[in-house]
Amino acid sequence: MTPALVRPWMDSPSNWQWYPDKKQDCLATVNQVFSFLNPLTFRHVIDQYATGYRDCTHAEFLRGVSPLLGEAVGVAFVSRVARNSQD
Repeated sequence: MTPALVRPWMDSPSNWQWYPDKKQDCLATVNQVFSFLNPLTFRHVIDQYATGYRDCTHAEFLRGVSPLLGEAVGVAFVSRVARNSQD
């Protein structure tokens, strides 16, 4: 690889001041990734439990849905914390 194709912020830690918003971009990435995970969690709730609620008992339904809803709350919390930390 020729030196012209190397990204300057990847050369050494001393060149990182060239890219000062690295923390902001990392927080934005975390926010976006966790924002995309939330619909995925609800898809599992709908596909596995809401459409087939007659196939399982009340206890099985709660045991299956509760961790997924807890995951949805956790994902939303991390996403909001990352978004608020950007400011």
